Amino acid sequence: MKKPYFALVPSGYAFYKLFSILPTNGDADFDFYRSTGSSRVAENGLIKSISSAHPTLDWLNSSCPRLKIEESRTNLQRYSEDFTQFQWATGNLSVIGNDTIDPKGVENADKIIPNTNNTYHYVESITSGSGYGVTTTYSVFVKKGGFSQVELRLAYYSSPGTPIAQVKFDLDTLQTFGTTIGTAFEYQDYGNGWYRLQINASVSLGASSAMLRVAVLDNQSQIFQGNEVDGLFVWGAQLESYAAKASSYIPTYSLTSSRAVDQISPITLMNNDAKGTIFLDLKAENVNGLSTISLSDYANNRIVFSFQSDSRLSVQAGNAPSPPFFTYQYIHNQQRFKIAVKWERYGNLEIYINGVNVAVTSAGNLNNLNTFWFGSYSGATNPFQGDVYQSSIYNEYLTNSELIELTKL
Repeated sequence: MKKPYFALVPSGYAFYKLFSILPTNGDADFDFYRSTGSSRVAENGLIKSISSAHPTLDWLNSSCPRLKIEESRTNLQRYSEDFTQFQWATGNLSVIGNDTIDPKGVENADKIIPNTNNTYHYVESITSGSGYGVTTTYSVFVKKGGFSQVELRLAYYSSPGTPIAQVKFDLDTLQTFGTTIGTAFEYQDYGNGWYRLQINASVSLGASSAMLRVAVLDNQSQIFQGNEVDGLFVWGAQLESYAAKASSYIPTYSLTSSRAVDQISPITLMNNDAKGTIFLDLKAENVNGLSTISLSDYANNRIVFSFQSDSRLSVQAGNAPSPPFFTYQYIHNQQRFKIAVKWERYGNLEIYINGVNVAVTSAGNLNNLNTFWFGSYSGATNPFQGDVYQSSIYNEYLTNSELIELTKL
């Protein structure tokens, strides 16, 4: 395999810097900025707070980190880690504060324990400012504490509420049961028995508040008698508006809390106006609007990867507005994939995705592609949102066999 002249394999960083591994002289290191702190999963598997100066290198369920580039988000749920607070109302259960080790490695997670009444057992919060009428995601970390079945419910603002998103989930089988409501459900394994569950809904009815509920279930039933000993551990509730998916954890206390957008500056590479190959290994998130990655001359010559809010990827390449200017469509479904585009001035342009050659066209007068950006080719707009596992650029026209091997999942 030929050697790229630029390669980012997320691993090293410093204050306001993200290091590329090639070139080794630092000419292709990225400037980074975020106006607030954030969080990530560290190499030891625990959630760790990071400063505004540090990019998010996240190790969740991996032996290697990936670069998370996130948009601005707000956790609207107050007292996200303290279910003993007035913000959380209980129904036929008790809450024991700071009863086990949380996903940060601190004894700060609460236990909800059903009483002996033969009825529903839950904890819930009425959360204001949720901006109903938009896509909304509710997430919470849960762990077995004698019981293994849990219900998450996002509902209109009064209890028990008409659910707009709801899931019933078994922490033993890692399967849902009953009817799942909403547009999406997902769980992630955070280790040490902790799972982050998230539900999502596109809400059509406008309202100013939402009801969030975590309920304990037994034998797939919402109505049962507890023993005042067994329960579930809960931690890290998060409600996000304009969100198709939960973002990195944002802790809250008496007020809501926000994380600012990640900002990564473009880099200028060696001038290559003859031929080359760009390779990306990533997972794009379904964000509110458009996100892009580009290799260009900062003007009309460009290869642009545009990720749409409906999970479409558009690959646009050429010297616009003069023909040929080529567009290719692909559905990425918020899944990890590998893509490579190779071009030769006045020769062919080819696209490979997950080991398959999916498109061949003329490259035309494509040249001078010397600016790489996790954003638009023409300015600081539509920055990419998602996970980057690797990106590299070659000043050579890789062979078909090399591109198939490079892009295999």
